[in-house]
Amino acid sequence: MKTRILRSVAAAAMCAAAAFGATAQQFEYDDLYYNILPDNTVEVKSAYPDEYSGDVVIPRQVSYNGSTYTVTGIGAQAFARSEITSIEIPNTVSSIGEKGIYQCHGLVSIMIPASVESIGEQAFASCVNLTEINVDAENEYFCSIDGVLYSKDVTTLHACPGTKTEIDIPATVKEIVGGAFYCCMDLKDFEMPASLESIGDMAFFECLSLTKIELPDNLQSLGTNAFYRCENLESVSIGKNLNGMGMTPFCECCKLTNVTIDEANLGYVAIDNVVYARQGTQVADGMVLLWGAGGLQSATIPDGVSVISDYAFSECKELASVEIPNSVREIRNEAFSQCESLAEVTIPKSVNNMGYNVFRNCAKLAKASFADGIGLKTIPNGTFGGCGFTTFAVPDGFTSIEGSSFSSCESLVSVTIGSGVQIVGNLAFLNCNALKSVYCMAAVPPSTESGDYYNYYVFEQTVCEQATLYVPVGSRADYAADTEWGRFKNIVETDFAGVENAVADSGNIKIYAADGTISVSGVADGTVVEVYGIGGGCVYCGTGSVVDGLSAGIY
Repeated sequence: MKTRILRSVAAAAMCAAAAFGATAQQFEYDDLYYNILPDNTVEVKSAYPDEYSGDVVIPRQVSYNGSTYTVTGIGAQAFARSEITSIEIPNTVSSIGEKGIYQCHGLVSIMIPASVESIGEQAFASCVNLTEINVDAENEYFCSIDGVLYSKDVTTLHACPGTKTEIDIPATVKEIVGGAFYCCMDLKDFEMPASLESIGDMAFFECLSLTKIELPDNLQSLGTNAFYRCENLESVSIGKNLNGMGMTPFCECCKLTNVTIDEANLGYVAIDNVVYARQGTQVADGMVLLWGAGGLQSATIPDGVSVISDYAFSECKELASVEIPNSVREIRNEAFSQCESLAEVTIPKSVNNMGYNVFRNCAKLAKASFADGIGLKTIPNGTFGGCGFTTFAVPDGFTSIEGSSFSSCESLVSVTIGSGVQIVGNLAFLNCNALKSVYCMAAVPPSTESGDYYNYYVFEQTVCEQATLYVPVGSRADYAADTEWGRFKNIVETDFAGVENAVADSGNIKIYAADGTISVSGVADGTVVEVYGIGGGCVYCGTGSVVDGLSAGIY
């Protein structure tokens, strides 16, 4: 028998303990680790950075520093991700914490003693080889039916073993708790009981064999990511009484193409497989777009929608086009992130607020434009990171570019920063190593959060060596003296008020600009030519090879 105290070296942890007027004590006893609780009790804790393995027998009592303690709990994540093959829980344990026995792939069965009164969410989640969860018949709080864990009165389904392929949920069940079917990857389609009122967060996470879900009329609450990454799910129907829906309940359901909601539902409506929160009984102004089906290939958002919610289309990998109406005022965090097929987007003038990473890792996004007079004045953190642009122009009306906005745009060759931009955040162009031309139209160099103090920069060093920085006439000295902009070896003054003679050569195609005219040669008859202004708006679209009458500017 051995004991030893575990001493924390984290100052934050020591400060937290001091704030409570006592030092939290932890110790090891016969290869298990414990937290000391009130009334001479302890709970089993994680062995991190070590790991439990093999057959585990939890004792009823342990000794430390001359005292005897009763083991009353399995703490949150105590055995999470460990290599245990069996676990024996004594009849003194009253609680099993959240993720207490999570992702234990070697575990095939478990017995819950009569003493257990509470079990946290995802307590047995992702135990993919677990065949049954048994409960002592004397337990007053829980029971087991066909190896599935329920509350004693069979109104709550707490956990399903990871190997289950079929299930018949009793008609008394009102709640499926968060993570109950987490990683039940072979679970086949089944019927939800009419009694069901609530499904918790991540309840059916990675149930890969589900193809169809019918949520009953009685269901009132659907948790965040409830069916996350159910990759073969094709069809979802939602009943009339659902009135609470968490964020992206069907995220990364890449085959989901059919979403219907009962017409009598007062809170939600599905239009072309996109789900909206509506106002009363009407599809009205101010409607909020919640999420789109993962298998969408295109989306036309109806006029009247004011908000596109967080992660609304995230991971819709087949989404190639989207039309955003001029009623949208806000596009929230990561709304279109990971839309790998999205090629073009126009952000309407009504938008005055955007979250972070809105178009992050849209690898094929080669054209993004802002409508003239747009209310938005900042390109937020990570907005276009990982996109497929070769050129990009930040309009004059914008005042700031936040950090990492264009990071990892590996095809970006040319970027224009409008004259109104006053701040460029750190790492804004991280890993944009193909940059050859940077046009900064502000007479006063925009401020940056860069330099040795921060130990990071707006541009990579290779870009500063190979690219040319074009600045307004008379401002070269100011740019050269700046900590960040002065890193460019080639700084050239340019009269942005006029169209300079220029030649762009791409293989057999040549583009000439001179005296307000753009000429294109080397293209077949009938080839469509498009010319865009610095704000991203199209100023010409046609089959002519000569475009004239252009006002001074950059195109």
